[in-house]
Amino acid sequence: ARVDGSNRFGENNRYGIFPSGAFAWRIKQEDFLKDVDFLSDLKMRISLGQTGNSEIGNNAFEYYTAAWQQYVFGNSINTGTAKSQIANPDLKWETTTEFNFGLDFGFFNQRLSGTFEYFKKEVKDLLGYRSLKSFMEVSTVAANIGKTQSTGIEISLKSRNFTGEFKWDTELNFTRYVDRWKERNPEDELSPWQKANDPIRAHYGYLSDGVLGIDETPPASMPNLLPGEYKIKDVNGYLRDDFGNLIPDENGNVQYTDAPDGIIDEADIVLLGTYDPGFSIGFGNTFEYKGFDLNIFFYGMFDRIVNNATRGKFSIPNIRFILNGQNMMKEISERWSSENPHSKYPSGFVSQYPQPSDYLWEDAWFIRCKNITLGYTLPQKWIRKVFSRARIFADVSNPFVITPYSGNDPETDFKAGYPNQRTYSFGVDITF
Repeated sequence: ARVDGSNRFGENNRYGIFPSGAFAWRIKQEDFLKDVDFLSDLKMRISLGQTGNSEIGNNAFEYYTAAWQQYVFGNSINTGTAKSQIANPDLKWETTTEFNFGLDFGFFNQRLSGTFEYFKKEVKDLLGYRSLKSFMEVSTVAANIGKTQSTGIEISLKSRNFTGEFKWDTELNFTRYVDRWKERNPEDELSPWQKANDPIRAHYGYLSDGVLGIDETPPASMPNLLPGEYKIKDVNGYLRDDFGNLIPDENGNVQYTDAPDGIIDEADIVLLGTYDPGFSIGFGNTFEYKGFDLNIFFYGMFDRIVNNATRGKFSIPNIRFILNGQNMMKEISERWSSENPHSKYPSGFVSQYPQPSDYLWEDAWFIRCKNITLGYTLPQKWIRKVFSRARIFADVSNPFVITPYSGNDPETDFKAGYPNQRTYSFGVDITF
């Protein structure tokens, strides 16, 4: 157990106590497994512990700063001070509690080995800032604002496929985790489509139902829809009285009909997905033969969607910018028109109805070749008078990626917009 203290907190909660413990059992050494020849290692690990986080800026104290306002007092001009931050003496350490269960195993004298990990992590008393009423001197105060929970598994496998003059090793990693809210700040007002336990990095939006054709009747929920505009799926509705007024529950929250209601409104917004992948993998192979070595490594993310921001800026949603001479993507030439009434792209009209969010969200799983490295270690008889070891190598990073995503890069578009670069390297490793 450890006790941490920080002067960023007030006197009520300046210190935090964070215990932890771990237990391991090498089961292979037990009598009932000693004679099992094919099993070369088996170890179980269990741990439970807490850590603290105090990253809330410089402090949580009340203080004043010199304000830019000046005022006259007596016969002189003075610079005033204003309160910049108010104290929260009850602010606590943010605490992370993590449980981990693991198995280390090996077979056939470690020709095949690996680990299995299960973890469950809970972060409570999240450090953040709570909004204050408009009549307060400052707009926010440091506060503990919620709790999150993460669960996941990690599996690693390593095999020595060939061990003679020709060596071949393989490594495989699999990871899956789920991050969710467990408690929200009670003062936060969630949107009607949000749930208290939604994924932390969630996507919400309307669902498209195709483009309205020239001879097609607009849906009853969108009576003024024009040909060439997106139809929105009517998936839900708010419970209303005979006059169309919302009927709240006893807590003042809106209620759903759980069926289409003939109206397109915020009740039709749904959870589309998360930024997080459903699972990730890594796969590498290393080959060695008579001084030559070759390493090839792949990794990938699956079950994920990405907002194609490039299409959003340079395609149909912003087609009006073409009037300013701005370049656009080629797909705008394929947009819906009276001459092209069967296009899957909308016309570009500014609609009075909300636009479907899934238009720009794309399936973005990928398998990327991260590195290919080829090396050659010079024989000792060539270099022993000068070097103890010398190896020359060539490497290519990010040579290709396999993905259905149409944007620049399925891995970086949602956060940076700049694609991974392909690089070539040549070098020499020398040991004297």
